[in-house]
Order: sequence, then C-alpha cells, then structure tokens
Amino acid sequence: SYNLYEYDQTGQIVWEHKSKEKTYLIHENSDGSFIATRGHGLDVVNISRDGRETIICGGKKKHPDAGFAWFSGFDVVDNDNIIVANWCGHGFKGKKTHLFEFDSNNNIVWRWKDDAVKQVTTVQVIK
Repeated sequence: SYNLYEYDQTGQIVWEHKSKEKTYLIHENSDGSFIATRGHGLDVVNISRDGRETIICGGKKKHPDAGFAWFSGFDVVDNDNIIVANWCGHGFKGKKTHLFEFDSNNNIVWRWKDDAVKQVTTVQVIK
C-alpha cells in the first residue's frame, strides 16, 4: 500500500490514508475531501476524510481502448471537467495520447497528442 499524509504548519500529521494504488498528485477539495490521480490505476479518485476512494474519471474498464499509460498531473477546469496528463514514459514516449479531458459522467470529451512531444507530466489550465 501507499501512504498519503496531510501535515499542518507545525509538521504534525493531521490526516493519513493508505491507498492500494500509487498516487501522483493530490489536491484538497473545498469540502475537505481530496482528489488524486492514481498512476497505475489509470484514474482520478475522490478520497473522503474517512478513506473511501471513489473513481471520478478514467479507469481501464470504462475506457479500455483509450490508450492510457500512467495518470500523473491534472487540473479541474471551470466547468468541473478534469484534464489529466497521461505520462508516456517507460517505452511509450510519443506513442500515446498526452492529455485527456473528462466530463462529470466520465466521458472523454477532448484529447490531445502531438508527435513532436515525447511526454507530458502535468497540466495546468491558465484561466
């Protein structure tokens, strides 16, 4: 398992979670829950304060032919869609889609790949 920790300003652990999947990036939501990418899980999950993980988007079962490699960075845009970087290292450089945008129903609404780009690790949408 993989341990996730939240620390306060004094360095004390205020929240701890054991995840079955390796988590790449995690942000706290306004309600105190967390949203995180799980690299090998190929998904983005919501993690409640009591530790429940709920898939928000992605997942190989829902999108078996999408060409996911490893979910790394992400950003939530104004319409609450999520744009995820699909890290294409370890033999996939330049061979898979770099970015995916998912709507609230876990549908892929946009994807981006450029043959000149080898890999994208994270994404931030400037508003």
